[in-house]
Amino acid sequence: KAYQLVELEGSFYFVSDGHKVLVNTTKALSAKHVEGKTLADGTPLTAGNYYFGADGKMVVSKAPEVKNGVIDGFLYVNGVQQKAYQLVELEGSFYFVSDGHKVLVNTTKTLSAKHVEGKTLADGTPLTAGNYYFGADGKMIVS
Repeated sequence: KAYQLVELEGSFYFVSDGHKVLVNTTKALSAKHVEGKTLADGTPLTAGNYYFGADGKMVVSKAPEVKNGVIDGFLYVNGVQQKAYQLVELEGSFYFVSDGHKVLVNTTKTLSAKHVEGKTLADGTPLTAGNYYFGADGKMIVS
């Protein structure tokens, strides 16, 4: 029948008007369309936009993991690579992103009032301008 999501041999197809499967098309599927349907790994389908390829099969790819933390020397916060010349707080630690957009490691850096403005340690102590050391993992070490 038309207007339904059908599973056949482990693949999903959407039967559209004219009782034909969608091909090379993105379709918004409602909760009604995906109710009770799961991927091969047991993940339930959720309402949203899905793409149906040239063979009519739904193309399902897992959402990319959101990068967070230092990856290959770059600092990511919620998937966004941080810009150079700023002090960034992530999960209770501070990192300094330097030129080349990489975090400082094993380095002492003089931070200006502009860099530390509005930033506080976990205990509520405000950071002040001065010299700070960033360890091997890029985290600021405060003693």
